[in-house]
Amino acid sequence: MLLTIGALIVVLGVLIFVHEAGHFVAAKAMGIQVLRFSLGFGRPVVSVRWGETEYCISWLPVGGYVKMAGLEDEGLAGEVEGGKATAPVDPARAFDRKPVWRRLVVILAGVTMNMVFAYAAYTTLAYSGVLSNQLATTQVDSVRVSDLPPGTAALRALRRGDRIVTVNDDSVSTFDELLSRVVAQSGRVRLGVAGRTEPVVVELPPGDSTARASIVRALQPYLAPVVAEVQPGGPGDRAGLKPGDRVLRVEADTIPSWGDFSRMIRARAGQRVTITVAHGDSVRRLVAVPERKVETDPETKQERVYGVVGVLARLPVLPKLGAMGALRFGWRETVFRVGLVMQIVRRPRVQELGGILTIGQMSGQYARSGFATFLEFMAFLSINLAVLNLLPIPILDGGQVVFLWSWSASCSSPSATTSCASSPMSSPVRRELEEYVAGRVTPERAVIAATAAYYGERGMGKGEWLRPVIDVIDRASPGIVELSSVTEASGFEVRLAERPFPKQYEAELRRAAQAALSGLAAPGAPAVPAVPAVPAPRARPGLLTRFTGALRRLFSA
Repeated sequence: MLLTIGALIVVLGVLIFVHEAGHFVAAKAMGIQVLRFSLGFGRPVVSVRWGETEYCISWLPVGGYVKMAGLEDEGLAGEVEGGKATAPVDPARAFDRKPVWRRLVVILAGVTMNMVFAYAAYTTLAYSGVLSNQLATTQVDSVRVSDLPPGTAALRALRRGDRIVTVNDDSVSTFDELLSRVVAQSGRVRLGVAGRTEPVVVELPPGDSTARASIVRALQPYLAPVVAEVQPGGPGDRAGLKPGDRVLRVEADTIPSWGDFSRMIRARAGQRVTITVAHGDSVRRLVAVPERKVETDPETKQERVYGVVGVLARLPVLPKLGAMGALRFGWRETVFRVGLVMQIVRRPRVQELGGILTIGQMSGQYARSGFATFLEFMAFLSINLAVLNLLPIPILDGGQVVFLWSWSASCSSPSATTSCASSPMSSPVRRELEEYVAGRVTPERAVIAATAAYYGERGMGKGEWLRPVIDVIDRASPGIVELSSVTEASGFEVRLAERPFPKQYEAELRRAAQAALSGLAAPGAPAVPAVPAVPAPRARPGLLTRFTGALRRLFSA
């Protein structure tokens, strides 16, 4: 249990750090002020300030965030992100004041770092020569016909010793790679066999994980019947088996492969077995009694008895790759794993999905298998997180990219009714505020113009310059502004409640308007989008609408 919990903490901590570090580094490089970098959500447990940035570990370890200037939130989203940052905000370095391409770089940096981490992990494993589950052979020992799913009967044509060299014209060099590429395919799959002019062709139904699992069970790799290791004190050791022994016969049956030797031993639990082996020029006859073991059949869930003698086969290993070979392998493996995850995403099955508990269980299992297997699991999980984060869902990076891209495209369209880069000098809300400061329009008119611009455009990052005015409105007359959600776009429709603006706050409102206009005139101030006419009101937004909006802003980076 402790190992599982520790492994889960390592996996989540590393992958969250890698993802958020991507956003952090990109924001710094793009000239955006970073107020807080946190692993976890909620109030910080540990907090250290270095320069203008607060570095935290927060109490809810299910994610992380980078709080940037211009994206500070209040209410639910602000509490999830640890509350208001204490560092003073530099408006000129706010996220929403940067060009669209810089914001896109920051948003995509997290998934980019996840991909880079996976590529680095696969490359390191390849260069170190400790790749797990890489059986350096594609020779087939046998095909379990009973496990073949519909559409794969052509695999019966494979014979012991056949070497599969390609899957849909892509070369394969290990049995793990062979199986992985087969299960990643959909529809027609062509297996190229060395020495044959025509490929073996099978049909795999899309998204059928059961059929793919059946193929994995049906194809058995060929291993020579040569002993590599002998368990000290085990049945094989007591019988006299030595590393390097080649098994010739069990009883009177000739043994052409390790698979045959294993099957015959498993079937003779607790029985005396005569094993004939060769070592160099000498041939010996040994007598062993396979130890009785019990396991649960994964299909029938029934217990079954089998025998073992405590020996391991000699496995063909991959030659150690040089630096360039490892780089190529890392790239090929990363691209292949991305395709595998995308296939699952396109046709998700409930039984293939898992949450935090599943990740925790798998983390513990892979940690017990050794560092190389654990690192390989982390690399694959990092690719999963990258691909899932690119889905066009509002709270994910992909949703933010789609929103920002579509907004930018609509602004630059010749048919657009308003210009997203229109000058602040010609902005209707600016004109309304100037008229109000000059005493030529009523405070109610200034309030409706400011709230329409702020709530209608805040989702695009264009309304924060109006914040001083909005703060006064909220204090002066809570509820005077009525919002209703817009189905076709982001933001809200706005109207003024049927009551006048309190006269005792008019002076403060005028000062706030002057402050907003002064800040807008400062060098580097953002262009303010034109404010469309205020439409007729709809129903007030419900709790779900406001909660969704908070989540969308929360994950905007």
